[in-house]
Amino acid sequence: MRIRKVGYYILFSWFVAGSLCLGLYSCKNKDTQTALDIAMEKAGDNRQELEKVLRHYQQSPADSLKYKAACFLIENMPYYSYPVGEQLDNYKTYFNWLRHYRKKTPQQLSDSIRQLFGPIGELEKKQDIHEIDSAYLCHNIEWAFKVWQEQPWGKHISFATFCEYLLPYRIEDEPLKYWREEYYNKFDSLLLPLKNSNSLDKENPVAVANYLIQKLPHKYHRYTGIFPYSFGHVGPEHVQYLTGSCREVTDFAVYLFRALGIPCAIDFIPVRGNVNASHLWVVCWDKYGKEYMTDFPRELWPTEKNWWYEHDDSPKVYRTTFSLNRTLAEETGNDGEEIYPFWSLPKFTDITHVYGRHYLEQVRIPVSRLYNTPTKGKIAYLCLSYRKRWIPVDRTVYKRGQLIFNKLRKGSVMRIATYENKELIYLTDPFYIDKNTNELHFYTCEKQTKEITLYSKYQLTNDELFLNRMLGGVFEGSNRADFKTKDTLFVIREKPYRLNTSVKIHSDKSYRYVRYIGGKNSNCN
Repeated sequence: MRIRKVGYYILFSWFVAGSLCLGLYSCKNKDTQTALDIAMEKAGDNRQELEKVLRHYQQSPADSLKYKAACFLIENMPYYSYPVGEQLDNYKTYFNWLRHYRKKTPQQLSDSIRQLFGPIGELEKKQDIHEIDSAYLCHNIEWAFKVWQEQPWGKHISFATFCEYLLPYRIEDEPLKYWREEYYNKFDSLLLPLKNSNSLDKENPVAVANYLIQKLPHKYHRYTGIFPYSFGHVGPEHVQYLTGSCREVTDFAVYLFRALGIPCAIDFIPVRGNVNASHLWVVCWDKYGKEYMTDFPRELWPTEKNWWYEHDDSPKVYRTTFSLNRTLAEETGNDGEEIYPFWSLPKFTDITHVYGRHYLEQVRIPVSRLYNTPTKGKIAYLCLSYRKRWIPVDRTVYKRGQLIFNKLRKGSVMRIATYENKELIYLTDPFYIDKNTNELHFYTCEKQTKEITLYSKYQLTNDELFLNRMLGGVFEGSNRADFKTKDTLFVIREKPYRLNTSVKIHSDKSYRYVRYIGGKNSNCN
């Protein structure tokens, strides 16, 4: 009888303790919640699928790293979503068409897509945290670990690098696909001669990446910035055509490298300092941790020897990460302040110093140059011009009467603004940082003004290549589509002036067809 009472007491104690633990977990203060706790709460009805993965990798001590990898993916999963829709899939056939219909211009193909399929309409948006099941997540983890542990170069890859730049199941907002096994089966055989050799290169991820690039059967990239729809990232299936912009070809490199166990990241410039465009490329690390970059499918080169380091003046360069940059996300300025969308979910880190020629550790904006003094804690944005508007590329918080931006490359024209009601409110005149003296030069309106016409936003250095290619170009007229009989209408003998050059022809005939033939080595379209 006494034993039974003790047994009841023990059971009751366990029940109370268990109830308290459950109560403590369910009532956990939000300030003490981990990123994993928050993610599991956001999973809602899909929580069971994620818990299956965690329980699966908790069963054996040998899977402790896989458990940590699963936690890493899940805790960052709430920050990813993707659009879906039948029309979106239809529109993505555009990338296949670009590959196979080379005689058609991108604009013609884009127009044909719209005409064939009609308006794309509204698309449904799905959240990773609500959609990913245990099978998909485990498949990704198993294949990521397989290539990390089995490939000869994996021994030089740390777990931290593995998690951020090899393990992720996606890039950004593309549809969820099983891509690792497909890419591995399709491309790993290209590496067999190297893996079976005695070369020390097989232990260097960068050497392996360059070997792979050389062995790719199809490396032709049909570049265009024309699309029938603003796709975002289109996914592992469509980027294999190597058509589209730098985004599509870079995405292909990421799927390819990661599927074969080569960690890599995407570095990008939000707005270039001397062109109305952004740009992105791939970066990898050798076995010593040195960084190499490529505008794929070119070979990887040391970062400090590439074109972006030597010639580009874009003030900021960033590297994409799978994880949320929580430090940056928490720097929200004043309570409830509206954040410019680029920083609303910052999944990137500042690596301007890596491309560090002509850069300053700190740039202090003189308070005397501000139109208005911001309130304490207000976020200020550093902007670059983009056609007729300005685009923020960096941010800082106004505090202690100072406005300081960190790690800026010199040379570009910039401007400071705040962001309110979805609009930029400018705080300064445009300015640039002198590369030699490090002084800030502001473009301030004088009292006396006059109207001028600008034919160029930037210096014409980058245009020289294209202008020179027009020398020797010929305009021809004919009434036959095959131009077997033709008249020469005009020959370009002098380098043309930028924008439009008007000339007179001396023929008074009518022609059904007119064409332009580029000069020698002009690469004319």
